[in-house]
Amino acid sequence: LADLSKTAADFRKLSAQGAEQLCNALTAHLRPLLDQFVEISYEFDGNDAVDASGGAPHWAHALLVAFASNFSWLQSYLTPALYDAVIHSAVDKLAARMEAAVAQKRFTQLGGLQLERDVRSLVVGLSDLSSRSVREKFARLQQTATVLGLESADEAAELVNDGAVGAWRLSALDVRQALSQRVEFTVAALKLH
Repeated sequence: LADLSKTAADFRKLSAQGAEQLCNALTAHLRPLLDQFVEISYEFDGNDAVDASGGAPHWAHALLVAFASNFSWLQSYLTPALYDAVIHSAVDKLAARMEAAVAQKRFTQLGGLQLERDVRSLVVGLSDLSSRSVREKFARLQQTATVLGLESADEAAELVNDGAVGAWRLSALDVRQALSQRVEFTVAALKLH
């Protein structure tokens, strides 16, 4: 019985390693779209926002299409649990890359609102590919986008200090960092608990 348990554990480990290698190989196909996200500017005014929503397909839609075409075919070949593990591993990598890119950007209020729409669109689209929710994986990014879209720095202080959000993932330092990315704000005197 002990040998069977060890063999089962070895097979689970091999399966997890294979799933991770598969995920890495397929995620590499998304790199050009993620690089495009890194280059996108979220410093725009009302006229830019109108241009960004019309005309050419938006990068979030293009990313969802690429993600679906690279991963959805696996569903026929993998067990449901393994398929979800591959999808969620890829979503983890996607969210981490986006968080790192967002931390390097500057935003206007309209840019913050656009980022919030982009993240929401990704969450909805990626949730359709998995039986488990992906919302949790984008929680920090969604909350950062919310802070970036606020009208004033004081509004962010009220949000954080009053504990208005139950499952708030951002620390006061994270909120201060996000606010410092807004081109209109000066956050030096802002008091966050």
